[in-house]
Amino acid sequence: MKKLILVFLVLVCFNSLQAQTFNYENLKTPDSPGFQILDVAPTSIEKPINPKALGITLLSLSNNGNIIPKNFALEFSPYWYFKDSRATIHRYLNIEDEDKHKNNFSGILNKLSVSMASVYNDTTSASLLKKTNYLSFGIRTNLFTYRNSEQNRKLQLSLKNYSNRFWNLKPKKISTDSLDSIQRRKKTEEINIKKIISEEKDDVKRNLFIDSLEKTIKEIVEIETLKNEIQKQSNDLILETIKEDDSINAYIKELDDLPLIQIDGAFAYSEAFPDNSTANRRFNRSGIWINASLKLFSVNKEKLNHNLSAIFLGKYISDNVLTDDVNNLFERKNALDFGVKIDYTVKDFSLSFEHINRSYSNSTIANSNRNVFVAQYKISNGVYFTGSYGKNFGDINNLFTLFGINYGFGNSELKI
Repeated sequence: MKKLILVFLVLVCFNSLQAQTFNYENLKTPDSPGFQILDVAPTSIEKPINPKALGITLLSLSNNGNIIPKNFALEFSPYWYFKDSRATIHRYLNIEDEDKHKNNFSGILNKLSVSMASVYNDTTSASLLKKTNYLSFGIRTNLFTYRNSEQNRKLQLSLKNYSNRFWNLKPKKISTDSLDSIQRRKKTEEINIKKIISEEKDDVKRNLFIDSLEKTIKEIVEIETLKNEIQKQSNDLILETIKEDDSINAYIKELDDLPLIQIDGAFAYSEAFPDNSTANRRFNRSGIWINASLKLFSVNKEKLNHNLSAIFLGKYISDNVLTDDVNNLFERKNALDFGVKIDYTVKDFSLSFEHINRSYSNSTIANSNRNVFVAQYKISNGVYFTGSYGKNFGDINNLFTLFGINYGFGNSELKI
């Protein structure tokens, strides 16, 4: 779970003690299942991730000899657009809430994402054929998340400490009582003038009262605008106070803690368009898979959160394999992928290695494996750079070098 939480308070009501609202600025859109089914994703084994509302990924395969990316993916997380207004951070992060609900399965809908990807290949590489467009669609979700009692206790305490610290830091209310009094008097004046206008028969006097009414209404609007500006300045002051407080940042950082166990599922379907023609359209490949992650250890030291995790992959693939180059004949074959990824993350940087073995049911000739090193760096909130280097599926000398940029968009608010 690439450093999950960088949050700040976006709404405070001074007149009543309302629930605090978090806006996740540091969520990340995962690699698209559409890329992964085509074997062109930076990583084929995804570690625990919570998606942004909308994400765009651009890839540049260096063996295509082209700097401008021809490959992109678009991923959409419905939860952030259709979630209940009472949605809480407990359910989203699978933390046990005050009612002792475990929330182990709350990610099935909360972390569901739908994606599409497009890839164009100039040369034959692994399972991709030259001068062929590939279009794929995928879905991904979190099936099960387990946090032990110690993790739940720690995260619950972090949220409680955050809440207490927040209200201690909250600046004193900037008084608008005098403006409220003036506004009430002006509204009473407005009502009285309207009554006089309705009863006045003399047109000259009536017009004078109408002018007075317009002036009064304008003054009421100006007072309301001034009150809102004062309120906004107060909220901005809180935001700055929250973001700069070391204790607040420490509590937020504790929410980065990886779950002990997390199981995610995904499905993807792809079609190929040789020579960029819909007339040549054919089924390419589909697959369904599960990622199971296990947190090995997590250490908070000197303001850095060190995480080491292992993620296991099991994938079933239905593949349309090219069996005759001369006659351009394809044959449906089934394959199984089994793999493991070791990931080490510290602050905004992660380094991982993944190994995947692919075995076809009716042919040992097509069997192959993938061994790739992956480095990822968070450039800014919602923007990640990824670089991969190693051997992809296919021929033994199939060098795989890839660079990608992942952009995340959207507002992601939840309540404590």
